[in-house]
Amino acid sequence: IPNIWIAASDNNLDAVKHHIENGATPNDKDPNGYTPMHAAASYGHLDLLKYLVSKGGDINVADTDGDRPLHTIEEASTAKFIVEELGADYRLKNADGQTALEKIEEEEEFPEVAAYLRTISGVPAVIESSNSGNSAANLPDVRYSYENVENSQDMDEEQRKRIETIMQSENPEEGMAEMIRESL
Repeated sequence: IPNIWIAASDNNLDAVKHHIENGATPNDKDPNGYTPMHAAASYGHLDLLKYLVSKGGDINVADTDGDRPLHTIEEASTAKFIVEELGADYRLKNADGQTALEKIEEEEEFPEVAAYLRTISGVPAVIESSNSGNSAANLPDVRYSYENVENSQDMDEEQRKRIETIMQSENPEEGMAEMIRESL
């Protein structure tokens, strides 16, 4: 019988059950802090994850580097399952101070996972510039109209000044987007 970490990686439910029935736990760590929870999450073994959680597995357990199972996900469907069904906290950071989104984006290996995590985190997509210098051609056309709104009853003087400052800044799009996010 393989050890519990290999069994979890291989989706060998019978071997994992054998280990659990003989005293192992879903949160047992190998020398690197890797747990059966990390193994099952990394390889997308959803039924095994449900079993491990039912036996006391912590979906937010940290390894030696502070990585949680969500930091190891390779498929967006698995990320969605462990966040929405098992309650993984996408805001938790590892020892390097990175959320799962930040780590996955840095590694540039699983863009679908990063896209899902950006969506639930409320983080806008990163627009990468091309070396050809025409990256602006792919951006939407944005136009602003600055009008006098002194008679507006919904806006106080502080808000009016903030909008004016944003509109005169180098990046009014980002400033307005931030103001809207704050108001939601």
